[in-house]
Amino acid sequence: MAVVSVSGVADKSAGHRRGWLTFTALAGVLASVVVMAPSAWAEDVAEAELADDAEAVSTVIVTGSRKGTTEYHSLSPVSVVTASSLGKTGEVDLRTALSAVSPSYLASQASNGSSSSKPVRTAALRGLGGNHVLVLVNGRRRHNTSLLNNTGGSAGAPVDLGLIPTASVSRIEVLSDGASAQYGSDAIGGVINIILKKNPDGGTLSAQFGGYDDDSISKIGGIGDNAFTSTLTYHQGFGLGTQGGFLNLSGDYRRILSSNVVGAVGDPTINARKIYADPNDPRELTEDRYKQVTEVVPWGWAGNVGFNLELPVTAATHFYANGTYSESSLASTGTYRSENNPAHIIGIAPDGGYVPTLVTRQKDYQVSAGFAGGDLAGWVWDASLSYGRNRARMYVNGVNASLGFDAVYRDAIYVGELQASEALANLDLQRSVTTGLFAEPLDIAIGLEYRYNDFSEGMGEEYSYLNGGFIYPTDYISPILAGRPAGIGSPFMTGFTAEEVGEWDRDNYAAYADFSQSITSKLKVGLAARYEHYSDFGGQWSGKLSGRYELTDSFAIRAAVNNGFRAPSLAEQYTTKGNQGPFNNGGTIIQVNAYNSIRHDAPAAIALGAKPIDPEISLNYSLGFVARPLPNLDISLDVFQIEIEDRIGLTGQFNGTATNAAGLAVAKALRDAGIDPNVRVQYFTNIGDTLTRGLEFKVNYRSDFGHLGLVNWSLSTALNRQSVTRTTEAPTDLAAAGLKLLQDTAAVTLRHGTPKHISKVG
Repeated sequence: MAVVSVSGVADKSAGHRRGWLTFTALAGVLASVVVMAPSAWAEDVAEAELADDAEAVSTVIVTGSRKGTTEYHSLSPVSVVTASSLGKTGEVDLRTALSAVSPSYLASQASNGSSSSKPVRTAALRGLGGNHVLVLVNGRRRHNTSLLNNTGGSAGAPVDLGLIPTASVSRIEVLSDGASAQYGSDAIGGVINIILKKNPDGGTLSAQFGGYDDDSISKIGGIGDNAFTSTLTYHQGFGLGTQGGFLNLSGDYRRILSSNVVGAVGDPTINARKIYADPNDPRELTEDRYKQVTEVVPWGWAGNVGFNLELPVTAATHFYANGTYSESSLASTGTYRSENNPAHIIGIAPDGGYVPTLVTRQKDYQVSAGFAGGDLAGWVWDASLSYGRNRARMYVNGVNASLGFDAVYRDAIYVGELQASEALANLDLQRSVTTGLFAEPLDIAIGLEYRYNDFSEGMGEEYSYLNGGFIYPTDYISPILAGRPAGIGSPFMTGFTAEEVGEWDRDNYAAYADFSQSITSKLKVGLAARYEHYSDFGGQWSGKLSGRYELTDSFAIRAAVNNGFRAPSLAEQYTTKGNQGPFNNGGTIIQVNAYNSIRHDAPAAIALGAKPIDPEISLNYSLGFVARPLPNLDISLDVFQIEIEDRIGLTGQFNGTATNAAGLAVAKALRDAGIDPNVRVQYFTNIGDTLTRGLEFKVNYRSDFGHLGLVNWSLSTALNRQSVTRTTEAPTDLAAAGLKLLQDTAAVTLRHGTPKHISKVG
């Protein structure tokens, strides 16, 4: 893994310049606040360290309540996942480690068409997708990936937790309740707040190696082999000065070898399944048919490094910073291209065929820095700036067969790149005010946030998309290909063209207020409100009302109602990717452009009903109880309902080449718009309304065995059921042919794409 220095980002547009000018101006304002801050450094109760999992229930948490409370006393359901729990999973990847210990969280493998094994797993809370989870690191928003995944209703470009070193994590606070009013859009399903380690000394170094290789006679063609994986993790704390400063460094590296999980290429007696072009080639009967290799997970290497720093500046103020840098090169495989495949040319492509492999080379970094302290006219304050960027460049091996005998086989055809960045400026203020109305003071938190987002799709090299127009000769050695057109561009994934690429940006201003009040010794309520204004969607209010009432000293009920919203990401609105190739349409060979996703404002999408995407609107209800019948026993149960209006998702495929009524209607709509009907299209849109209901149940019991140690016993269960309550109508002519924007396959993925029942015992 090569670690490089972070360099500046070039100005590419007027919008980009406007965003950076605003960002720089706010940086100056925040810096002036630091200079004027008076002298009293507030105690950071949020960073209480855990000695063992058994202390998790008493850990001071800040997610859901900036004042600081415990899991048992929280107004909303918050789970604390400790570094010890993560370490016991044996996972280096934070995505899978968290999935192994938190029932509310699910890391599902992305599925995105021709780029289906890009190294991103979408996070799910309460059965929703990664778009509905807000990820924070030390309370600051984490940037999203540029890589779009196409998993139906859960499609999008989520935060990639795999880019944060697991060894850097002190604990993770999972708020499984809507929190848009408190933390901003994307928090419809909940919030994941990753708290980094801050130890002034000590460290860890670990290495792992594992895999599965069965050489028994029952194994055929390597089927069933799992990838061998080697990992290395590191963490070290350093004390800085005598006033409590520290620097923590962390890193991990993992290498994953490929696995084979599919069957043979096909029956050699069937022409379409033959490997060699000559149908009478005797090698067909003796050739190893297990040439196709499909990976369960991407294979290759990935490395992350991170730091967490804190330094006293004065008795009043401290400076903090944290960041990560990641590089990876991960590969996924496509369908075997035999000599009878239109992505093969005899004498140019490898003899017998080849497996196209899409390699995604990713670079990612985020740096956050700020000053914090108190008391600023009675307020505890925190002012920070953050910038993150994710860039993915894609390469595939193969032949652009449309160039015929002038083509060359290439090991790495550059397909193009995707890039997303996010800049943040935050100012947060907090204090307690004695009103005289109640015995306890009123806790107040207010704040401002500015956010700038940029997304771009970069063009591939000409060889990756060029159409040379080659037609296989009528006397070509392969009768299957003779007289038909060859495939266009790179196999597996066609390169991004000039018509598809571009750069888009937007900014967002937000203000929030969060109040918490103990009405009596038994009743506590919380009220939060937030206003956000997007440059492309206008303004939106969200709010949350929550409460907790202690019926006895060991039993309390809690409830919350909140509304939220989520604007479509730039990646959802503007990513275009797909492939081109010949298709046998009822005996006639035609060239088809198949888009796994296409911009909502592309002419083909508009002809098929695409409109500007509206933000999602949500309404969440939750009701539950917490109980402590024994000093070492905690029980909680929460039921919830989440209504999402104008849910954003990927449509099913509109196929203009199909010969049924639906296909004919699609073809007509495209022709009427002056577009070649030989197109298959999917695009993001507001697919309709959804309703998600479920419950979460947790039991924790702590045993003290004296000098033998402490043991934390746990049982957790999460249930959810998702349904579609309304679907968006397709244009009249398409609807008359039975087409819907949310087609049946996409609806099934939306309803059943995440498990309905997850239980964990530990």
